[in-house]
Amino acid sequence: MRDATLEKLWRTLLESRQVLFGLFAGVAAAALLMIMARPVLDHVPLYDELLHVLAARGLNETGEPQIADGYYYRGELYTRLAASVMEHRGDTVVSARLPSLVAGAALVLLLAVWISRLAGFFAGAAAALFLCAVPTTLEMAVFARFYSLHALIVLAMAVVLFAALSRERKRWQQIGLIVAALALALPAYHLQDTTLIAVGALAAGVLGVLIHDHWPAVRDFIVRRPVLTAVGLIVILGGGAAIVVKVGLFALLRQAPGWVSWAADRPYEYLVRFADNLPLLWPLFPLAIVLALRGERRLTIFCAMFMLSALFVHSIAAAKSMRYIYYVFPAFCAILGCGISGALQLLKVNASPTREEGAGASIRPMMAFGWLALVVVAFATSHEGQRVAKAALGHSKPAEVLSYAVEADWQPAVQTLKPLVASADRVVTSNAMKALYYFGRYEYELNVSIVDETDTRAEFGTDERTGMQAIGTPASITKVIDLPGSTVVILEQETIGRPTGVPSEAVAAIAARCTTVPLANDMGLVAWTCHEPHVTSTTG
Repeated sequence: MRDATLEKLWRTLLESRQVLFGLFAGVAAAALLMIMARPVLDHVPLYDELLHVLAARGLNETGEPQIADGYYYRGELYTRLAASVMEHRGDTVVSARLPSLVAGAALVLLLAVWISRLAGFFAGAAAALFLCAVPTTLEMAVFARFYSLHALIVLAMAVVLFAALSRERKRWQQIGLIVAALALALPAYHLQDTTLIAVGALAAGVLGVLIHDHWPAVRDFIVRRPVLTAVGLIVILGGGAAIVVKVGLFALLRQAPGWVSWAADRPYEYLVRFADNLPLLWPLFPLAIVLALRGERRLTIFCAMFMLSALFVHSIAAAKSMRYIYYVFPAFCAILGCGISGALQLLKVNASPTREEGAGASIRPMMAFGWLALVVVAFATSHEGQRVAKAALGHSKPAEVLSYAVEADWQPAVQTLKPLVASADRVVTSNAMKALYYFGRYEYELNVSIVDETDTRAEFGTDERTGMQAIGTPASITKVIDLPGSTVVILEQETIGRPTGVPSEAVAAIAARCTTVPLANDMGLVAWTCHEPHVTSTTG
């Protein structure tokens, strides 16, 4: 009994040391992310960000997430966090981004501590560093949206569920941890309905670990009853697929907003994105799984099943964007970290001199350090490593590290357009959020993808987020221009000619009836002033 107590105490001390080292690594990685984020935190605001910014203003002014004549309730938890920061640190987009930045830093910190405790300091530190190297991490950290916070909550769910799988825990402790994980699923679902996929993927991870833990019994059952096993799998998979289709989940998966519909039928899209964004780390992933399985088998199975299950479902889904799957990246980086650690452990074992070889073989342990140095050099000279280094040193411009940094900047055009907007009877724009942010008004949004998001999903339907109307055809913009009074039209050049943006025919109709406002070409904007013709028509 005494020996068992001492052994348990020693194990606790070791775990405490690993947690302490992991905390150190996590703080360092979180600080690295903060340093990387600082030069690009004040980038040009995006449409989705301004939804939260404007709704946060509404919260601070009226107590409701109001935007113009509408309300924006999606991800209200993030909106309220942004509103609180904006109230205390200033009504700016940068303030609204701070909750996301803090969540991103906390995500890196939690990953480092979790993996360090389970797989050792080096694995945790490597996992945290790799997560900082993922481009989406920095992008989401300086994006006033809920993706970093969602990833943090999902990782917390993973940590709690994996803790529940511990063989040393009592049944009531396991039940309590499972209940805690389900409780965390509620705020995660509030932020993102894709949490349903995350929960299913986490269940797959739990199932994988349970099969591993009871593999002798599972194997014996399969050997003794192969037909029953095959029939059971068919029934489970077929029944599950039927339920998914019957309740409409498959139809929901196949829905996509217009701006991402181009990738709807590209199930390989994420594989391409991973290869483009992580040209070193992604090809090493299969090898990392093999190496990680040599050491932290249960953790690797859990993370791999979780990540691959989620990635599979998201690949089937029509809507595809790296931000949608960001919550799987911590598991991806955990496997990479455990794989690197497993490789070094393998080298250490193989390089250790035997008693027969004598002191002359003592040089062989240096091989492990040599391989470690090689890994460090390989990462430092890789695309991922150089991107991290340049960002950390402040040598990167937003366009070099943020995929969305090419967004049109309206600020230089405000001085020219503001008096025109103030005197116009109506404003038409391709970006309602920027029009509200910079000018405080708009009446019609000329954007095909927004029409599909209105209450009627038809021309002149109402966008319930703002209470204003959306249009997308030449006939509709002609009706608006022909209304009595004057019209100002402001369009972003990147939306012109796109099937989900502003049709070229609509621009031609504007140009034929209106006068161009002189703006510099590098602003990314085109604008017109329009006056009522001799014969007018109405929108009906």
